[in-house]
Amino acid sequence: MKRLLLLAILLSSLMPRCMAQTLDIYFVNAPKSVLPLLDRTARLDLMDLYASGLPAKAENLYGGQSELLKKTSDYLMLKTSDAGTWQLKVLTAGHDTLLVCIQSVEADGVSSRISVYQNDWKMVKRDMPHLTNEKFVKNSTEVTDFDRQRLMPTLLHLPIQATWHADEPVITFCLNLNSLPKEYINLAKELTKNISYKWQSGKFVAQP
Repeated sequence: MKRLLLLAILLSSLMPRCMAQTLDIYFVNAPKSVLPLLDRTARLDLMDLYASGLPAKAENLYGGQSELLKKTSDYLMLKTSDAGTWQLKVLTAGHDTLLVCIQSVEADGVSSRISVYQNDWKMVKRDMPHLTNEKFVKNSTEVTDFDRQRLMPTLLHLPIQATWHADEPVITFCLNLNSLPKEYINLAKELTKNISYKWQSGKFVAQP
């Protein structure tokens, strides 16, 4: 199976840029600047194991374990290390293909960084949803004014986490609550909301 995938990747290098490629090829061809922890061989091993229904784990360049957690025809989620994940979503915009990556790191909560590339992995500037912490805060009759005032300064400094939906072009943002004391988490859940956008006709559209 790995030999067949290698052949497909070699043939893809001969394709014009406008021709469609598979997510597997994009993943294997991602440059080191985009996905530094896994070399080409490790990426091929991950896909081979995943396709065989086995735990898709491989040693990364730091000596730790990376794992391919989920893969569809246009989405991939990779656990790069104990503290990091990497997601790839393939989107279409007219005749163009966009590769949108989410790099998430856990350190006092999970924070995410989004990068957009052409299908040859050249970075492009693209309008992405711009969210501030205030936009995640909602009113709740379940929380007293005292608790709200006590929590607000903390909520406004929590990291923002982003996640792609595996089966549709929807990205969801939330305030990551992992760093909060346990006694505050339920209150924070009452005071915050998730915000989702769907990729439609070449742009992100806010979802109700």
